[in-house]
Amino acid sequence: EAATAREATAAARKITDLKNQLSDQSEAAAREAETERNAAATREAKLLQDERDRRRRAEGELDSALGKMNKVRHLMERISCRDFPNPEVLLLHLERLARHAEEKP
Repeated sequence: EAATAREATAAARKITDLKNQLSDQSEAAAREAETERNAAATREAKLLQDERDRRRRAEGELDSALGKMNKVRHLMERISCRDFPNPEVLLLHLERLARHAEEKP
């Protein structure tokens, strides 16, 4: 009877140990899954931020180009054919204006 009680106690301990191991493994797997979810969310956030940065830079470049075009358009509006009766002189002047527009933002 005492041997059976010891065997029952040992079996109960073994069951408890196995339950604890299973619980520990389950908690470790949950932590690992959470870590992976966090890493994936971080990667996704970085990709989104990179895309926003690229878009912002492209918009800035577009705004700059539009600004330069507007400067040239404004200057062209001020130029009349009377001022430049020779088309070659007008072309040289426009090229100079274009270079000036590129140099100054």
